[in-house]
Amino acid sequence: MLLFDFRRHGGSGAARSTLGINERLDVLGAIAYLRTRGDVEADRFGGWGVGMGAYALALGAAEAKGVVALALDSLYPDVPAQVDRLVRARVPPLLGRVVPAAHFLYNVYFGCRLDRFAVSRRLADLSGRHVLLIAGADTPDRYAEERAIYDA
Repeated sequence: MLLFDFRRHGGSGAARSTLGINERLDVLGAIAYLRTRGDVEADRFGGWGVGMGAYALALGAAEAKGVVALALDSLYPDVPAQVDRLVRARVPPLLGRVVPAAHFLYNVYFGCRLDRFAVSRRLADLSGRHVLLIAGADTPDRYAEERAIYDA
């Protein structure tokens, strides 16, 4: 078993969080580390992540074929959906209506095309893996997002 901190979490350095995009590299780094150990099977890994951890794990697993089992708790479909949720939680309700207008800024802020990292578009890359999706008692719209991932 390996437990680690993502960048900008726990005891890690002060790198900016990218809500799973760059954190997928931490997952890939953990897999690379585990492959160097003689006490684990180098081609069969499993992972469990919650929220951003689930997102990073899903993206990392799509790139690392050795991940054969995933438990994804509170997985969001893409970074814009999560940013919208975070922003709406911090602004007055009347300003919540303008959140979609800020989408054009997301690619600039994160420094990449976010659609390249949408888990909802990478599900085919997880084909043949054992995937457990866990939907919490979140808001109905959050449950609907997770249900759409499940249905896909």
